[in-house]
Amino acid sequence: MKSVSFLTSNNVHDSATSSPVRVPQWPMFGAAVLAVAAMLIPFVSRQGIMLPSVGYALGAVGTPCFAVIHRVMLEGRSKSPWFVPSPVQSRVLALLLAVGLTAGLLNAWFLATELAKR
Repeated sequence: MKSVSFLTSNNVHDSATSSPVRVPQWPMFGAAVLAVAAMLIPFVSRQGIMLPSVGYALGAVGTPCFAVIHRVMLEGRSKSPWFVPSPVQSRVLALLLAVGLTAGLLNAWFLATELAKR
């Protein structure tokens, strides 16, 4: 029995059907939520180490994870003859990745500042 992963599934249809194969947008939305959350955390509280730690994890770790999932799905589905590329999705994901990493670095700076005070 052939196992199919949801990440690398080609969404292959029979030859009579020629519906387009696209990359799902949920990894992009997940990256957007994490990047925005990481960006908002420094404005909520700069005291303590808990929120900057969460912001660092969301921005610097979580956002790239969603970007990697998107790239794996893109590579898996691009093998289909009915694949329709979306350069807008890749550009938006690159922008979200930059925002998430920048927010993660900002949270890491706040975290390091709080730890240096102790």
